[in-house]
Amino acid sequence: MTTSINSNLTSTIANNISSLRLSGASRALARANRPVQEIEAEITNNIQKQQEEVREENIFKSRFSTSQIEEMKELSLCFGETLTDEDIRYGIKYGRSVIADYSV
Repeated sequence: MTTSINSNLTSTIANNISSLRLSGASRALARANRPVQEIEAEITNNIQKQQEEVREENIFKSRFSTSQIEEMKELSLCFGETLTDEDIRYGIKYGRSVIADYSV
């Protein structure tokens, strides 16, 4: 009795796995049969999106709000330094303080 249950369970799982593989293969084939221009356009769009995400300006603005940037500039005045957006970007990019670099 136990053997027949295990056998039925095994064949049910095998059938489900086969249908999943067939479904995945069908989707892959459908994607591969698209026109070359459509595939190239998708690749180009993905590259442009990745380049947008990497641009320093976007990273800079995504990390800090305008008020936080202004606060950094105001605090730098307390140390006798005037920070620009470029100075703050430098600090973010290289992980060190521009004020500390100037004062040393």
